[in-house]
Amino acid sequence: MKKIAMAILAVCLITCCAIGLIACDKSGTDTFAAPTQLELKSSGRLTWNGVEGAVGYEVSVNGTDYKAVEEEEIDVFSVVKDVSVTKIYVRAKSETQTSEAAELAVTVHQLSAPKKPTVMEDSETHAKQFHWEAVENANRYGVKVNDNENWVSIKNNYWTMTEDGTYSIAVKCLAYADGTTIYLESAASEESDEVVYIAGPLLYCDTLNEIYWQLEDGSAFTQYDLWIDGKEAAKDVGYHGSEDPLDLVEEGYLTKTGEYDIQIKAVKEGDTFAWSNMLSEFGTGNINPNEFYSFDNRIFSTPIAKEGVGISDEKYYGESGYSLKIEPGSGGGQINLVKYEGALDDVDLRYVRGISYWVYFEPVSGVADTSVDTVDAFKVAYDDSLGNYQNRIYAAGKSDYEDGTTIPVNRWTKVTVDACLNEYDNVIILSWTVETGNNFTIYLDEILVETVETIPAETEYTAQYAPAAGWFSGAAAKVAENQTPGATVTMKLDLQTSADGIADENLALASLGAPTGSNAAWQDSYMKLDTSKTGWREVTFDAKVAADGCVYLGAIYMADDGPWASIYIKDVEIIPSYAVTFETNGGSDVADVMIAEGSSLSGFDSMYLSVKDNLVFEGWYTSATFEVGTRVGRDVLTMPANALTVYAKWGDAYEYAAEFDGTAGWFSGKAAKVAENLTPEDTVTLTVQLRTTLDGVADNNVALAAFGGAAAGNDTWQDSFIKFDTSITGWREVTFQAKVAADGCVYLGGVYMADAGTPFVLYMKDVEAIQSFAVIFEENGGSDVADTKIAEGMSLADFDANYKTEKANTIFEGWYTSATFEEGTRVGVDVVTMPANALTVYAKWGDAYEYKVHYYSNSGSWFGGEAARVSVEGAKSGDTVVLSMQVKTSQDGVAGSVIKLYQEKTQWIDSTMGANYASGVMLSPAASSGWREVSLTVKLTEDGYMWLAAGSENPDLGECFVYIKSLESSIV
Repeated sequence: MKKIAMAILAVCLITCCAIGLIACDKSGTDTFAAPTQLELKSSGRLTWNGVEGAVGYEVSVNGTDYKAVEEEEIDVFSVVKDVSVTKIYVRAKSETQTSEAAELAVTVHQLSAPKKPTVMEDSETHAKQFHWEAVENANRYGVKVNDNENWVSIKNNYWTMTEDGTYSIAVKCLAYADGTTIYLESAASEESDEVVYIAGPLLYCDTLNEIYWQLEDGSAFTQYDLWIDGKEAAKDVGYHGSEDPLDLVEEGYLTKTGEYDIQIKAVKEGDTFAWSNMLSEFGTGNINPNEFYSFDNRIFSTPIAKEGVGISDEKYYGESGYSLKIEPGSGGGQINLVKYEGALDDVDLRYVRGISYWVYFEPVSGVADTSVDTVDAFKVAYDDSLGNYQNRIYAAGKSDYEDGTTIPVNRWTKVTVDACLNEYDNVIILSWTVETGNNFTIYLDEILVETVETIPAETEYTAQYAPAAGWFSGAAAKVAENQTPGATVTMKLDLQTSADGIADENLALASLGAPTGSNAAWQDSYMKLDTSKTGWREVTFDAKVAADGCVYLGAIYMADDGPWASIYIKDVEIIPSYAVTFETNGGSDVADVMIAEGSSLSGFDSMYLSVKDNLVFEGWYTSATFEVGTRVGRDVLTMPANALTVYAKWGDAYEYAAEFDGTAGWFSGKAAKVAENLTPEDTVTLTVQLRTTLDGVADNNVALAAFGGAAAGNDTWQDSFIKFDTSITGWREVTFQAKVAADGCVYLGGVYMADAGTPFVLYMKDVEAIQSFAVIFEENGGSDVADTKIAEGMSLADFDANYKTEKANTIFEGWYTSATFEEGTRVGVDVVTMPANALTVYAKWGDAYEYKVHYYSNSGSWFGGEAARVSVEGAKSGDTVVLSMQVKTSQDGVAGSVIKLYQEKTQWIDSTMGANYASGVMLSPAASSGWREVSLTVKLTEDGYMWLAAGSENPDLGECFVYIKSLESSIV
């Protein structure tokens, strides 16, 4: 009998092994990879490397507050809301799997609100500015001007008025990231007092001797006075525009070469006047190539030193020892380095990117300096008070002495300047500071062209960015003229960039208001470029025309400290535009517009919205009778080569309207007040009839949301929303739990839960608050659960999951309306909707357990849970151990529930349910809640411990707990 039993046992073992091998072969899968290289940008974008096979990603903070995204990035401020956050987790998701979490440890600080802004006048430039005290750790500020709902981002702690008007501002600190430190946006400051401002002319440098100025639209002055170096030089010099510049040398206002501060005082009448901007250190004197000498790649301002003489450890005096001598006391200034005839014939100085020079600083008597800061020494360019960078070249040098930031005195030192940017084809301008010029005799020698940019063949225009003054610094190219000032023209052009072949989302083509790229010339008209491409490619760009009727295209870098870059342009063509005339059919007026042929008409309804006496706007049609197939933006998708007349269609009446304008991320626009006289910060359940201007187009990013006020923005967002279906048309009812604002009102608005959302209008009517009733929790020794209110008729299906209580090592068996847990009183199972009365619910507790394993799946979209760390006394890493235990599950008695218990490698269950899932033990649901005995063979990966996890192949399982007791182990 023993032999027969042993034979049967052997057959069984062989069969089990074979089945196990087959199961492993069929069920084993590679672990789904986690995201890698999490990187937090200064803008707040968190990026990571994509995972092959992923259809999306899940981002959470501190292990909670999950948020799904489709791309390999997220706005970190959409998940990090307060300073309690210490870690950010990112998981990749496929159709059936979720990866392990990649994590990033962060530190979060809350920025303080700025103090109330006050008005100051610059003592030198006379510019009127709102100032506020700089806030510790603030990187950028948001300024809201007057009643404008948008916040303008600036870097400085002042805002300058430039146009006529009455102004008041509020300021807040904007959120940003610095490495892994996150700074959260502050509250807004107190609003400033109102100030009346009159804008002066905009003053420009035409050549080295000439100036001209331009006026804001509607400006009227009767007299223009010229001021030089803070003193009145001439009264009533007349108006001088770009066509008739004022030559300061020819008119005798300047009589010698030097640097001057030039400003125009424009008089309206009597004591009413306004100042122009100031041209600081304005340079004079015509450039005469005969005064300069150059050969090979050398450019000198005086005759060259004798061959073999010049650079030495000791200074040579006399004309033969150096190229240029600058006497002490000359202050700050500039040197014009000009190509000599016959030298550098094949080099255009506009494309010189690097120069070098040797310099010798000899201190004057009484000056004890031992070194000079390279920023104070010769550098390529200077800026005026408005950041206009008149010379268009700017880059401080780096010396070959120690760390390169200083130049020692009394010895020759070589300085190299990289990333130069220059507008002139025949001159490079070196400048130095006032202190340097006053304290030293300066000797220069061997000023060399080191690097020249290679310009692609066929290039007609070059727009250049140099990293010196933030996003907008460089030289723009004039590509069109004789256009309507302030208008927008659609241009088709071919371009390539110096950054091609390396993906960089921050390089952009922009239309600027002047040939110089600067903050003052910024027109908020730009298009980011795909630099992962190479070679010429065609783009279409809507460019804003400058005040002089020209189109200036520039290169900008939309992040701080960007790399030097050029955009090469050719074949510029202005696409013809045609008139669009609006027949509003009783709605509010919409100004006629010109739209370029072939332009997309997507979003036409939102761009050209008309309003009519609480009637739903149903779109623009090219047919006066609204024939099928004539809706603009839905049927008519691009602008034809002819004029259009479009007709507004009006639908049913509505009670409330909210707008999402898409100007500031997910939350931007206006909310509607739909209820009042409620308890502040409470949650109410509403039924709402709604429809939108997007109806008929499926978009799963559109949602109804509650806000803290009439402005639907980030600062009023209350994290209370519900998505709804836009693929249908007409009114539909939604039930929504809305958070009441601090003033006791409910404000409802539309949000678009993705970046670059489509603007839309949300119409609402028949808003009704559903009465809520109290739910009181009796935990019976479990952890506290806060009493709540639930609206009549609301589903209680997830009651246990929504209102969790715990009791040490005791099984929670649900909430009951009966204190004695009578049959038919289980909340969420028997009581499935909230009745029209208050409820007291009672926690039922079952048997004690030793270990608890948690598993969760949500319709296949997310898998996870927490494994139990089990003690295995006496076992070592690598040992095979048989575990015997009593188990029961929270799914016992649920039809179709299939659960496995298996060995996991970490605490957190991964999306594949672990490599050991196939060899786990099946926990078939019992007819009742009784304990049953199971065994599982495992192999330890650490001494004395292992992880037990639960999983299921049923994606609709939901949440499940496996309880374990009486666990025993034996080493095989």
